[in-house]
Amino acid sequence: INSKSKEYLTKLLDDPNMGKEIDSENWDKVYKYFLHMFSGSPMSVEEKFEIYSDLTRFLLESGINPLVGQDHISGYTFYGEYDLEELPAIPSSIKKIKPKAYTEVVTHEPMELIIPGTVETVETYAFSECNDLTKLIIEDGVKEIESFAIFDCKNIKYIELPNSLKRLRYIVSAMDRSDLNNIVIKFNGSADEFIKLVNFSN
Repeated sequence: INSKSKEYLTKLLDDPNMGKEIDSENWDKVYKYFLHMFSGSPMSVEEKFEIYSDLTRFLLESGINPLVGQDHISGYTFYGEYDLEELPAIPSSIKKIKPKAYTEVVTHEPMELIIPGTVETVETYAFSECNDLTKLIIEDGVKEIESFAIFDCKNIKYIELPNSLKRLRYIVSAMDRSDLNNIVIKFNGSADEFIKLVNFSN
């Protein structure tokens, strides 16, 4: 990250302590501070989320993965247009993927995401209106997927579910119900285990 970018962030955050963190390139502390600062501001939720996504883009363009050191992915962390290779892998520190963590993400080519087994919960609307999302692999270790975790992602074609799931709700919602007919869902367990999981959870 260049000196001009550091100067911009220092002015934006307007905190001498954060200026030191920026100089030291302690980006996890800067990112957490940034989110905390805006959580109590009088801005609308939409304005805050746009700022979150702007910060994500700023860090990515500076060669920094904003997810490193975080324990969750906040709403609107990924929002808008990206080159596919810009989207970082989800690190093992992430425990929750919050509502609308990925929303209206546009890559202009098929997007595949892997949720590592270190994630504990994928919350409602975690993936919202991401029409380039075609494949979602959820690795063994994930325990809970909340209702409609995948919301109105019209081109999702393949979802892989782990045997570690303890709770599975209605994971997919589409505005056009016909979109659901073309989805392949693979469960990495037995048919009996899947039936028990669905009957217990829904």
